[in-house]
Amino acid sequence: MNASWCDDSRAQRAARTVFVGGLGTTATAGDVVRHVERASGRRPLDVFLNRRANGTLAGFGFVEMRSEDDAARVVAAGLPPLAGRPLIVKRRRRRPHRDEPPAPTPTARLPAHVFIGNVPAAASDSDVELHVAAVAPVVTVGLPRARDGSGIGVAFVVLADAADAARVVAALDGQPFQGRALRVTFARGTAGA
Repeated sequence: MNASWCDDSRAQRAARTVFVGGLGTTATAGDVVRHVERASGRRPLDVFLNRRANGTLAGFGFVEMRSEDDAARVVAAGLPPLAGRPLIVKRRRRRPHRDEPPAPTPTARLPAHVFIGNVPAAASDSDVELHVAAVAPVVTVGLPRARDGSGIGVAFVVLADAADAARVVAALDGQPFQGRALRVTFARGTAGA
């Protein structure tokens, strides 16, 4: 280890760390290092593979790159499948330091959650967001995916308020999107459901 790497702040290390999911149970840190280096042309600084209590690989790990730019390039380019398994590559989510106060507990549900069914499997989060944003401002889009990375045909959209959700349901229910008629309703447990 070099001294400058040890002296880096937690935030600097987190900024250059990439989450890699979809790893097989037999993958090793060396496999991941070689795979990232072959795919991106950049050698990782460190690899941490998350293991269960029984010692088996949990299917994901973290790859620390040498710079934030290297991490951004790996995330933007993605990684090809490793041992026949498609990989999920994202920026590492920030975790609060143990000295930080805990984040406030979220409210039970926002009143503006919308469920969208019959979404094409090839649709991306941004496709759905742009389609809904034509009617009302979007806070977030959740597009659940199957293990192979394809969509499962549904999306969950959070809007700023209940009036926006009502407008989206009225405007988009039954309307075509990428060749399919969408089914748009209030999500269970929301104000309009």
